[in-house]
Amino acid sequence: MSFPNIILLKKKRYIVIMVLGENMKEHGFTLVELIAVIVILGLLALVAVPAVTGIIKNSKDELSEAQKNNVILAAKDWASDIDNIKYLPSDGNHICVSIERLQKEGFVDLDLKDPKKSEPYKNAYIKIKRNNKNLEYAFQDEHTSSQDDSNKCSSEKLS
Repeated sequence: MSFPNIILLKKKRYIVIMVLGENMKEHGFTLVELIAVIVILGLLALVAVPAVTGIIKNSKDELSEAQKNNVILAAKDWASDIDNIKYLPSDGNHICVSIERLQKEGFVDLDLKDPKKSEPYKNAYIKIKRNNKNLEYAFQDEHTSSQDDSNKCSSEKLS
């Protein structure tokens, strides 16, 4: 097996890269053609990278919302468990159930991570509030708790 020879030739105003091998005729690309290809690939990358980055961010946001909804469903299962009914709040009050408690009791997967940070949720709770006869559920973590002080879970956390 023989390897082709690569030859740089300068013809008039162009530099030609030629590949010579067995049973091959002379052929090659000019420097201008190679630069044009590189520019086109650069422009494609310029368009593709932000688009892919946006798709990844949207996917993480959607996964985060889906996980929060699943944790709320787990909290609803927890609240319907006969052993936990004693913890449910009276009218107008609320309690907060930590994700750690839901994990310990088997209502939530143990390796639940925030997809935006790729680390476990910190200080995350489900706020359960009784409004007349209905229970309202809201996911709360370190970001949402700092936004609205009236929704904070303080001493009534069930860890």
